[in-house]
Amino acid sequence: MQLIDIHTLLQAELLASDQLIRQRAALHLDMVNLLTNHVASAGGKRLRPIMLLLIAKAFNYQGNDHITLASATELIHTASLLHDDVVDESTLRRGQKTANEIWGNAASVLVGDFLYSRAFELAVSLRNHDITQAIASATHQVAQGEIIQLMHRRNFQTTIEDYLQIITCKTGKLFEVAAHLGALLAAPSYADAACTYGLNVGIAFQMMDDILDYQGHVEQIGKNIGDDLNEGNLTLPLLYILQSKHTAHIECVKNAIHTPDPTQIAALQQAIIASGAREYAEQLAKHYAERARQALADFPRNIYTEALESIIDFAVMRSY
Repeated sequence: MQLIDIHTLLQAELLASDQLIRQRAALHLDMVNLLTNHVASAGGKRLRPIMLLLIAKAFNYQGNDHITLASATELIHTASLLHDDVVDESTLRRGQKTANEIWGNAASVLVGDFLYSRAFELAVSLRNHDITQAIASATHQVAQGEIIQLMHRRNFQTTIEDYLQIITCKTGKLFEVAAHLGALLAAPSYADAACTYGLNVGIAFQMMDDILDYQGHVEQIGKNIGDDLNEGNLTLPLLYILQSKHTAHIECVKNAIHTPDPTQIAALQQAIIASGAREYAEQLAKHYAERARQALADFPRNIYTEALESIIDFAVMRSY
């Protein structure tokens, strides 16, 4: 099952979620509407709300709260993107200029804050302590991951264990909470398995994202190649090289981090392949993907769990 097929499968639910997001994000302030529409118009994979909806439907959930929580999850993700682009000084996302590049950092941060507040309003409206606690914990850990990553910029003492902590918090936890919320609504006894599934999909997804930062194409991934390099972020392929014994490859990484330059990208791309760093990162991503697959073992077998398995495949086989 392809991602487009999953979007079709959930067409009604995604449409209802979009309508709710537009209602909650709408405000009589042009700045909010401009930035929100700009981010939304760029599209996106929408894996987090999709994951939540699929898990709820896999267990035959009959209410409407999954729409509310899918909307809250997407609002949180959108807010985090606005903030990420400011922190990372990014200029391109999803193939178009970032909001901060167009309207400035202040507008992006404030609208991001606004969207976070709307997401929490949606969650609180359900009057379910477990749900609000899960969302509060996840957003806290996402912020923690961003802070830890900032502390490790251009730090050649960063380890692969440090990297795993960063991406577990920064990316994995938002995937995890999306899966968790779907289970809390429809099958609380499966909450732990759902969390394991979501977290490991998120980790595998981020590892592939970090590979594509050096091996992808701007037209496919929708952002500038080498963004992590420019930001000084030591991601998995670079950390693998730094922990190797190949002096020339190590010097290539250090030179590129110290003096970010487009001319360094080609040499770094070659070093990543020649050193085995890409192969290592891909294999580790597949390891986490297999953990996610195992977590689905006791889920009911239906078209929705088939789609959940397809998301695992997409996370590790994608080119964008």
